[in-house]
Amino acid sequence: MTGGASWQIKNDGLNLFTLPVSSRNLVFLSGDPSSPAKLYAYVNEFVLKLPLTTTLYQSSDGGDHWSGLSSNGAYKYGLAVDPKNPSVLYAPSSQGVAKSSDGGSTWTDLNVPPASVLVIHPQTPALLFAGTKSAGVYVSTDAGANWTAVNSGLADLNILALALAENSPAVLYAGTASGMFQSSDEGAHWTAINNGLSNLVVKVIAVDPRFHSTIYAGTDGGGVFRSVDGGVNWTAFNAGLDNLTINCLGVDPSDSSRVYAGTNTGLFSTYDPPSISLSRNRMTFGAIAGGSGPRPQTVQIKNQGSGALQWTASATASWIQLLPGAGSGNGLLQVGVNPAALIAGKYAGLIQVSDPAADNSPQLIDIELNAYAQGTTAPPFGYFDTPLDGTTGISGSIPVTGWALDDIEVTGVKIYRDPVGAEPAGSCIYIGDAVFVEGSRSDVEV
Repeated sequence: MTGGASWQIKNDGLNLFTLPVSSRNLVFLSGDPSSPAKLYAYVNEFVLKLPLTTTLYQSSDGGDHWSGLSSNGAYKYGLAVDPKNPSVLYAPSSQGVAKSSDGGSTWTDLNVPPASVLVIHPQTPALLFAGTKSAGVYVSTDAGANWTAVNSGLADLNILALALAENSPAVLYAGTASGMFQSSDEGAHWTAINNGLSNLVVKVIAVDPRFHSTIYAGTDGGGVFRSVDGGVNWTAFNAGLDNLTINCLGVDPSDSSRVYAGTNTGLFSTYDPPSISLSRNRMTFGAIAGGSGPRPQTVQIKNQGSGALQWTASATASWIQLLPGAGSGNGLLQVGVNPAALIAGKYAGLIQVSDPAADNSPQLIDIELNAYAQGTTAPPFGYFDTPLDGTTGISGSIPVTGWALDDIEVTGVKIYRDPVGAEPAGSCIYIGDAVFVEGSRSDVEV
């Protein structure tokens, strides 16, 4: 997968052609939600620009090969696959809605007016909503056996688009030539939601699968509009589009910052590749050669940009230990060293944090290990920054800050002061344990 950077023709078995008087055109592509490699394609045949037949094709290998399933004379506008039973298919058409219970081999026409769009409730697949060409929205609660019009408040009965919020499926959106309408009760009542829509011919709708209050409306000549408050307000979302007639819209379910729009001139994407940001690009460790390693150090991996990182971490040296080795988005990488198989000396290695989709991948961290022979390390040392060394006459609560270093590691610092007044002479008075603040002293921290 290249995220659309390059495309391949996958027409093996699809009977497509264009002649002066007739043509076969691919008009709709759909996938099986339970089996990503299974695809369906509708091909409509036209003679003298009039629709003649429609053929449904299926691929089980991601589009590499196709085979025809069935043909009939009704012009198809789409295909919906039952999310819990992929053998059940629905196709809105010029004759209403057709249903197949055997994966598309045979079809039965349902008793509903000519429909342009159909959506299936994700948790209750027997609940169907059909947007018709002139009779508004119809609902079926029994998988298409019976239908009822649900048009209260719907001012335009020619439904061009229909969508529901997967996280809140009682909420429906209908696109018409008179703008957008919303229902919060599975279609029983509708309200116009057009504030900010300068073009009211809404042809397609896409709802963010993660944040159902974010909605995209594709219009006929006005481009894309976005609402982030459930349709209360709309703003144009057209930067980069060179054609404002929107024929299809989609939101990437794994990264909802990526929105696709199909226009009369091609496919466009809002995708902004992610960037990798690391809190540290260098680490120094000390350890006893042949012994155990010090405590791990931590690197913060930050997800910059609108895209989502899928990062992996690897090391060039076997003595470098990483946990975890992969993650998504922001993360914490624990870096440790294992000197058990090493002799005394200095060692260097690299950590590579990478994501092929990131625009700055890979990012590197230099690792240095000083392996000491037993008994050759120096004692720890440090310094007080506040109060200044030798300060007298201090009373009350004061901040005590400073730093400490050791050849191997500093695991703790206890703070003492000289005795005053009646306190025993010749002994130091314990104040407390220091708290380490990572990154506060980059000049001495390694």
